[in-house]
Order: sequence, then structure tokens, then C-alpha cells
Amino acid sequence: MSRPIRPLSLVAALTVLPALLAATPSAVAAPAPEAAGASAPNAAGFTRTALVDSDLADPFELAVTPDGRVIWAQRTGELKIVDQETREVTTAYDFDYPLEFTTQSDGLIGLALDPAFAKNNRLYVMHSDQAEKKVDISRFTLRGNRLDPDSRKVLLSIPTWRGEGRANVHMGGSLAFDSKGNLYAATGDNTDPFESDGYAPIDERDGRHGWDAQATSANTNDLRGKVLRIKPTWRGGYRIPKGNLFHKRAKKTRPEIYAMGFRNPFRIAVDPATDALMVGDYGPDAGQANPDRGPAGIVEYNLISKAGNMGWPYCVGDNIPFNDYDFATGTSGGKFDCAAPVNDSPNNTGRTRLPPATAAQVWYSYAASDEFPQLGSGGGGPMGGPAYDFDPDLDSPTKFPESYDGAWFNYELTRKWFKTFSYEGGELQSINPVFEGMSWIQPFDAAFGPDGSLYVIDFGEGSGVGRGSTNTDAAIYRIDHTPDAE
Repeated sequence: MSRPIRPLSLVAALTVLPALLAATPSAVAAPAPEAAGASAPNAAGFTRTALVDSDLADPFELAVTPDGRVIWAQRTGELKIVDQETREVTTAYDFDYPLEFTTQSDGLIGLALDPAFAKNNRLYVMHSDQAEKKVDISRFTLRGNRLDPDSRKVLLSIPTWRGEGRANVHMGGSLAFDSKGNLYAATGDNTDPFESDGYAPIDERDGRHGWDAQATSANTNDLRGKVLRIKPTWRGGYRIPKGNLFHKRAKKTRPEIYAMGFRNPFRIAVDPATDALMVGDYGPDAGQANPDRGPAGIVEYNLISKAGNMGWPYCVGDNIPFNDYDFATGTSGGKFDCAAPVNDSPNNTGRTRLPPATAAQVWYSYAASDEFPQLGSGGGGPMGGPAYDFDPDLDSPTKFPESYDGAWFNYELTRKWFKTFSYEGGELQSINPVFEGMSWIQPFDAAFGPDGSLYVIDFGEGSGVGRGSTNTDAAIYRIDHTPDAE
């Protein structure tokens, strides 16, 4: 169904490192996942079934094939498949990452199926290169339940600061396709956030580019801290679609950039009916505002339908600016100009004058939000969830009802909820709870399958395991609409 929306402005989006979220502990412990195959209905007419509940090591992103197989990427390097009928799990391929890769945020971090997967069996992954300091976006062909390593086509490579402080804690990783066959890739700012007192990391001292997000997110000539948009070609390359932020012949820019100025856009999703993009972006870690440095940690959800600048590391939330802080002298300058940001860092290789940052649509900090009280309080872990596209011709007893058509099923890693965000004419209308009878540990990825059911990764306890271990109580679920359970 068509749900037209008008173009939206992009916003200043900031993030909190997933492994180090400042969360308020839940008063009620989450229950252990259901045994594989078991179901647990709730009062709202939905049933959750555990498809896999063991041997999960940092499950990161999933996709559902047209024939119902669930494929997921594990950050430790394994690409896995579960048959929903037999519950048999197969390892399609193992990138075999060593522990030094997976102790930060490198590894196998993104997965999307080709829009023509039913015919060509192709899929795309975002994965760290072991030989060079970079992250690759590659295409592979799946033959049965095995990935053919010889089918690899590297579309795009993104250099990183691997090994420089803890810059590689922010790698982003999410992949998604729109209805036109354009591939979106979310990349983190690849900047060490731990020596900036929780405020903007803009350290311009010599040898500190890994601590300066102006070298990446605010750099028009760099692919990090961005949402990239490319059109993959049959031979394994790509074209630049119309409507990206910079023309392909523009100096000191990268034409692959659709949106810039992110900290760590950790989950993205595209509405199949409108091609609007939902981005969850994590914010900085300051517990409170400082008039000489900037605002407290603020995170965001944003619906995007027009290329632009999100503002990081200069502005956040409702266009709240940071101070131009001098790390060499420890002194603060004036506030950045969100309407006309200037990147004069010596680490910048792109344009000095940047596109304006515009106010966020939905933003919040650790305390309860006056603007969005529905979001509660606690940590800051926004995850951009999928939009439901109701198909009246789909013969599926488990598909979600038409009343959810067009709603975005966003979720929060630290506050452990799913909520539907509803829009009309591009404007946010309501935020409502959903799946209230289900408890979550860390909801980590979600996607609708061809059956109209929702598939969810729960990351389990902790912040990641590294190679050779598994996540406690992690699971992969299918959520069905079951009216008889109401």
C-alpha cells in the first residue's frame, strides 16, 4: 500500500556506545528465553516463538529468505541459517575473526538480502577486513545453505582507525535495501569517545585524529559517521543514485554519502512502501549538561526522506550545540553554529563549510523526556526498527493486522521495549507500546518476514563475548499475530 510522506529534514544525531550504555537497572529481571519451538502468548494478540536459543555468539543482524529460512550474522564471524520447520541450524560460512577484532566493534556487522534473492541467491554483508584496516561491503552468493567464498565481490571499502585507542568501538554496521534496489549502509564515526568527558570528541592535537569526529562524521570526503546509499550492479560494482548529498563530481566530497554527521547509527530500516529511512543513532555519554562543553548525552530516532547533515559532532537533539573546546589548553570557546557548521579541523580532508544541521524529530536523554514521555527513562539505546507494510493479498494466518500498516516498530536496547511510531504526512503522530506481555534482555535487531511476522534478535546479557563463547540467554524469535490469544 502506498503511504506518501513529504520530505523531512535531517537532524543532529548522537550516540552512546552499545557496550557501555549508561542504563538504569530494570526492577524486574527478564525471564529466560522460551525453549526452542515453545510459544508464549501475551494479552495483546501476539505470540512469541523461540527459533534458536543456544550457541549464539554476538548475533548482530538478521534477514528472512522468501522460503522462510532465517539468516543471521554473528559479529564473531559466523553467518548462520535456521530452518524454521526442523529448527536445524547451519553455519553457511565463518569469517573466523580473532579475538582482537571482536573485543571492540569490528567483525561481521551487517547483513541484507538482494531484492532479487529468490532468483539470484545473493546477499550483502558488512565485515572487517583482517589484512587491512578497513571495513568492506561485499556481495556473496548462497548455494543451498552454504556461502560460496569464491563468489565474493567487494563493492565498497571504508578505511578505519583500527588500533588507535578505542576508535573502533563505533563501527555502525546495519544494511538495508529500498524498493528501487538502493543499498543503505550505516557507518559509525570510528572515534574514541573515552577521553572527551562525555562531550563532543573534537581533539585537534597532532596524532589524535582517532579522537576527532571532525575527521570522519563531519568530513564530507570520508565514508565514516554516515548513511551511505549506492545502487549495486549485476557485475558487482555500484552506481550513485540521484538524490544523495553530494554530486559525484563535487570536489572534496564522496558521492556515496546520503546522510552525514552521525555518531553511531547502529540500526536502520527502510519502509518498503515509501522508501523513508528510519535511523536510531546513539549519543555521547555526559550525565549532565555543562555550559562550557555542551549538552548531556542525547540519543535519537529519525525518519529520513531527504539527504542532509545530521550535525555530529557539533549539534544534537533539538539543535543543541556543543562548545568549540580546545583539548590542548583545556579551554572552551563559543557554541557551534548549527545553521552553518564549519569544519576547520586539521584532520578534515573535505569541505570546510557544511550543510546545516536541523532539529531532531525524536530525542531523549537518561531522564524522562518532557517532549516524549512515552519513552520512559533509563539508558540510551535507540534501534531503528522496520515499518510494517500490510499486504491484503498475503495468505498468512500470522501476519500483522492492517491497523499496523505504516507503523514503525522501533525498539530500545537499554529500556527493553518495542513501541510503534506512527506518522501522518511525515509528522510524528503517536508513540504506543506493543508486545507489552513480552520481556526482553537486549532487543538487538528486528525485521518483518515474507509471512508478515516479525523476527527479532535478543542479544542476551552483557556487551559481547568475543570468539569462542556464547551470549547468555540470547535468542532469535518469531512474533506472530494470533487473534485467538487476545
